[in-house]
Amino acid sequence: TDFFDAVVIIRGGGSQAELSCFDNYRIAYHITQFPLPVISGIGHERDETIVDRVAYISVKTPTAAAEFLIEKFQSVYDKLQEYQNMLVNFSTDILQKQYDLLNILQVKSASIAKDAIFSTKTKISLVAQQFSNSIQNYIYDRKNEFSFIYERIKPYMTRFLVLKNKELERLLILLKFNSTKYIENKKHLLEMHNLRAIHFDPLNVMKRGYSITKYNGKTLKSIHDINQGDKILTVLIDGKLGSIINECEM
Repeated sequence: TDFFDAVVIIRGGGSQAELSCFDNYRIAYHITQFPLPVISGIGHERDETIVDRVAYISVKTPTAAAEFLIEKFQSVYDKLQEYQNMLVNFSTDILQKQYDLLNILQVKSASIAKDAIFSTKTKISLVAQQFSNSIQNYIYDRKNEFSFIYERIKPYMTRFLVLKNKELERLLILLKFNSTKYIENKKHLLEMHNLRAIHFDPLNVMKRGYSITKYNGKTLKSIHDINQGDKILTVLIDGKLGSIINECEM
C-alpha cells in the first residue's frame, strides 16, 4: 500500500445479471477494511450494487472514474504549482534580504576584524613571552632541585653499590660451590647407573652360568607357554642348543 494511493474497481459493460458478483458480502467487507480509498466504476447507470454503496467514491462508468481521477490529479498539480510559485517568490525575497544584510555586515566586520586581530596578536605575544619566562624559571628551579637531591643521595648510592658488589661476589662463590657439588653428585650417579647397566648386561649374566630359552623366536618366560614335543632353543654365552620337550613339570 506504500506504493499506491487508491484502488479502482471498473467493469467494461455487460448484462444486469453479471452485477451479482458485486453484491458479495466478502468483497464489500474487504472494501470497508482496505487501508486505501476504493473507487467503483462498474459501468451500469440504472442499478446500484453493494460495492457502490461501500466504496469511497462511486461513479457510473469507467470513463467517469478516469475523469474523476484526472480531475483530482489536475487539482493537486495546480495546487503544487501554486505552492511552488509561492516558495520561489518567498525564497527570492529572503535571499535578497540576506544578501543586502551580508553586504552591510561585510563593510562593518572588516574594520572590527582588523581591530580584533591586532588586539589578539598583541595578547598572544604577551602570553607567549610570559609562558617562555615561566618555562625557563621552572627548568632552572628543577635543575637546582635535582642537583641538590643528587648530592644528598650520592653517598648512599656509593655505599649501596659497594654492598651489592660484595653480595654479588658472595653469590658467585656460592653458585660456583653449588655447581661443582651438583656436577659431582650427578657424575657419581651416572657412574652408579653405568655399573648397574654393566652388571645387568645379558652377556655378563650369561657368563655367570645363566642362559636364555626361546620358543618360536620369543623368549620363554613360563612353563605354561610350552607343551611336550615342542622344539626350544637355548642360548648360551658361547653358542646355541636345540632341544625337544619330553616332560613338563611344575
